[in-house]
Amino acid sequence: MNNPPYKVYDNLVSKESQDKIENVIFSRYEGYNFPLYYSSNLTGDKNSNFKEEERGFSAEIYGGNSNERGSGHPNFPFFLHPLYEICQKLNYNIWEIYRARTFMMMKQETSISTLPHIDLDYPHMVCLYYVNDSDGDTLFYDRSKKNIIGKVTPKKGRCLIFNGYVNFHSASTPTLNDRAIINYDFNLMNPNPKKITYTPLKTYE
Repeated sequence: MNNPPYKVYDNLVSKESQDKIENVIFSRYEGYNFPLYYSSNLTGDKNSNFKEEERGFSAEIYGGNSNERGSGHPNFPFFLHPLYEICQKLNYNIWEIYRARTFMMMKQETSISTLPHIDLDYPHMVCLYYVNDSDGDTLFYDRSKKNIIGKVTPKKGRCLIFNGYVNFHSASTPTLNDRAIINYDFNLMNPNPKKITYTPLKTYE
């Protein structure tokens, strides 16, 4: 595709951070298990006709309903670090982070795509950070949500950035090994602030 509606970058996150994140999320440190919760529908309850293959595990790290449910991770700055590192190297100025979540899909015999969706119903950017090497491409669709217009293969340390408000996307179930990502929904500061013209106050004699 000549002009895909997304940008892909590899290794903007340091190798040390890549390894730490992977080891934490896959609970490889002795005496520590990262809390992931089973979900029958990873793309959300709003997609009522979900497929059985959309089941998996997730964790609310920051924002969203975490404050109300108390499910946000107590060490959320650790998990937000990749986004800050990515944006710093791309010279992006973050205005607000709406939420961050981890998703893990278990490997299956066949690869099936989940339902096309957008994360939020208001303007936002998405950064998908791929935690480990895996298959299970991220797919992009046209506005009909029927035709695939692009796909990105997971790779450890890879990030995928796109306008989440207008680009329908979905995941594919992995067949080689489990697939983990961190999903960031955020917005950037406007690089071209509006110029304000001040009108001098009138003086009266």
